[in-house]
Amino acid sequence: MAHSSVFFAAVLTAFVVGTCQAWFYRPQSDTGCRRYPDKDDYNNCVTCNLFRPKEVTLRVRNLIREPTFEETVTLNCTRYKTLFYMMQDAAEANSVFRFTAKYFGSSLGFFIEGINGVFGDWDLDKSYWEILDGELNQTPVGISTYEPSAGETVTFNLTQGGH
Repeated sequence: MAHSSVFFAAVLTAFVVGTCQAWFYRPQSDTGCRRYPDKDDYNNCVTCNLFRPKEVTLRVRNLIREPTFEETVTLNCTRYKTLFYMMQDAAEANSVFRFTAKYFGSSLGFFIEGINGVFGDWDLDKSYWEILDGELNQTPVGISTYEPSAGETVTFNLTQGGH
């Protein structure tokens, strides 16, 4: 099986995502969506015919290996369904959110190897990046297929097996 590593990093200090409060949808018989007020503000959500934009917060937490950190990135108006694409948005929105993933084909999808330069190492100390849902339970699927709910905080937590 061929593996390819993917590294995502981006910078944000001044990136601002528009709020979802200005969204209204046309009747189902009509295609597309329209935004009120009608402004040419590219920072507002720009999605049509997909699904209602939602707010999702991603938290990354490493309390077991130097450098330790805990950071959050809130995506105020994400248009994506799966966690993988939301993570890319977060990397573009915040320089403290960088991740490395390995792709294991369409049946398994992406596996998180490292966040912010800190990698799990199962052989060394049985550490890995676990994904916790809004209730701090491990997600039943990985980042390629997990679909966070509106308002959910997803936590990426560096942990050790057996702890």
